[in-house]
Amino acid sequence: MPNATISRLRSESRTVRARMLAAMLAFMTAGLIIAGSVSYSLQLAALNERVNSDLLQEIDELRRVSERGVVTNAGVSPHITVDSLLKTAMQSGIPAGYESFVAIIDGKVRYLPAGQHDIDLGDGRIVRAVLDQASPDRIVTTDTRAAGETVRLAIVPATVEGDQAQGYYVIGNAIGAQRSNIYRAAQTYALVSLATVALSGLVGAVLIGRLLRPIKRLREATEQASLEDLTRRVEVPDSGDDVAQLAGRFNMMLDRLELGFKEQRRFLDDAGHELRTPLTIVRGHLEVLAVDDPEDVRQTRHLVLDELDRMQRLVHDLLLLAKARRPDFIKPGPVDLEQLVVDVHDRVRLLARRDWTFDQRAGAIIVADRERLTQALIQLAANAVKFTGAGDTIALGSAVDETEATVRLWVRDSGPGIEADDRERIFERFGRAKDVGRGVEGSGLGLSIVSAIADAHGGAVELDSVPGQGATFILVIPMHTLGKQKS
Repeated sequence: MPNATISRLRSESRTVRARMLAAMLAFMTAGLIIAGSVSYSLQLAALNERVNSDLLQEIDELRRVSERGVVTNAGVSPHITVDSLLKTAMQSGIPAGYESFVAIIDGKVRYLPAGQHDIDLGDGRIVRAVLDQASPDRIVTTDTRAAGETVRLAIVPATVEGDQAQGYYVIGNAIGAQRSNIYRAAQTYALVSLATVALSGLVGAVLIGRLLRPIKRLREATEQASLEDLTRRVEVPDSGDDVAQLAGRFNMMLDRLELGFKEQRRFLDDAGHELRTPLTIVRGHLEVLAVDDPEDVRQTRHLVLDELDRMQRLVHDLLLLAKARRPDFIKPGPVDLEQLVVDVHDRVRLLARRDWTFDQRAGAIIVADRERLTQALIQLAANAVKFTGAGDTIALGSAVDETEATVRLWVRDSGPGIEADDRERIFERFGRAKDVGRGVEGSGLGLSIVSAIADAHGGAVELDSVPGQGATFILVIPMHTLGKQKS
């Protein structure tokens, strides 16, 4: 594999790891930001609602004080002065946290609650803000700044019939300080979130590295795999996840590639050997050709054409075997088994003077490639002719095995049979039996073609032979019927 390609694959591997980690951290960061922002907004809204509710509660308390009047030794009597009303309100009111009160009469601070409070409503700036915003006819709610903090004020006018004094009952809530608490909590949340993202990034980098380790080994295996060495395999983890399945599928692919390259090398070696022989013969005869001898020219021409015909048949068979692995090698369609065997018999009985006969003819209609099955049976018949003589029997037959759901097509001959040691060799490309095949014409590809046709149908070729008692070659293919057997 070129160095540039290897570098690109390594770079892409690192990029995948970085992109996975970046995507994980981006989603986590976005989630934390959204959660924090929503929480911050909800807390501010809840604070604003709570402060307004507290101010309304204090205003209601002032109204109840005004309605109750003042308690004396003689009983309860209405407030007769603004001062009495505000004094009673200040005495009965208990400021909650972040709250304070102040009573202002005729522009001056009259009463302040005792003790320490979060805000000092007697501060001159707050008093001026109150007097600037106050209205004798309505309650005014406003925010102002005091001591660097925002304070929300409710300015309630206080009047008593018969008293000319103008009083204001002012309730203050340090909403700014409470907002600061929420803001500090948000800052803490942000710091914790940042630390969480950083820690998640470190842990994620380690975990992603472990998850991608099989892919790294896969990359290393692809770097070291070449046409000269396809034996390296990837270690498959026991996790059973997608990565483990990918590693397993990759090993299976290497197995197929290794087998394919081995077959290709053997195929090229065998083809080169078989083609070299006729070329050598042609060259040898042409080199010694006597041009001025018409008879020698005629004989040489006949021999050269004969060798070229043999080379043409060999090339045709090689191309056919090369196409056998293509998906369009088989074109299924309805095939009448009985008619198929009869048609093949009519063709092959003219090959030689033999006792051509039938063993059995099944009457089923199956789904298969009629042309390829015909080709396979003719090839088996031609092969039987080579190893038999005049008067020998060659029989064709077909049967349907309902139990195994298979179709069997065969060619049987009464020739010399096949030795046990030759049964596998004869199905190999250019394979021949040790003794019987000598001197027999042919490329040695016939049975390989038959086997390829059977494989393309999802079946196989079986051989039933006893030396000295003939041989039966059987195509066994899965049965895909279009109809029932004929009676």
